[in-house]
Amino acid sequence: MRRIIVESREPEEIAAMLRKKGLWVERKQFEPGDYLISDKICLERKSITDFIRSIYDGRIFNQARRMSDLFDRVILVVEGDPEGILDHREKKILYSAIASLIFNNVSVVQVKDRSSFVEFLASLASKTEGRSEPILVRHVGRLKNDYETAIQVLCGFPGVGIKLAERLIKRFGSLRRIFSATYAELKPILGEKRAQAFLEMLDKRITEKEGRRPEELRF
Repeated sequence: MRRIIVESREPEEIAAMLRKKGLWVERKQFEPGDYLISDKICLERKSITDFIRSIYDGRIFNQARRMSDLFDRVILVVEGDPEGILDHREKKILYSAIASLIFNNVSVVQVKDRSSFVEFLASLASKTEGRSEPILVRHVGRLKNDYETAIQVLCGFPGVGIKLAERLIKRFGSLRRIFSATYAELKPILGEKRAQAFLEMLDKRITEKEGRRPEELRF
């Protein structure tokens, strides 16, 4: 039987539609990615509006890098038609981001709607039927140097994308100095809301129940 693992925050409607296609679906908490098709293929689904937001805040590039560190094949599916939703400027941003992702070995597929997405996913799963290799889902990809490590740490904060992370590093020079910065020092770079969220995250008490440990998922 064709099998697929669906991230637990994805709509139940999609899981139900996949089951109707004859797939064995298991819902799990994991990241990065939304769908695990095999031990080598990870897929991220985004609506057209969420994709645009993730371009602005740098989130999609961070997600793509983390998925690429863990899987041989990374696929981004953009759900929706930009016509009538995006203006000319946003379309240029959209296509520029898609080109950048493709040049970084991320396959980008655009589908019309949710039904089309399910059809694509079912077809993709059929190509990997019979696989039984385990997957070790990690929350952080392999890090190549201190600069990339610092970027990835900073991109884990609410609203901080790659560009803002780079500006923080350029301004303060080290993670220690960034984490010791005051609201007044962070505000010119992050803006009011992001600066406040950044400091709140630093001060937040973290409990084990909030965390998610790596988990081996078998197909």
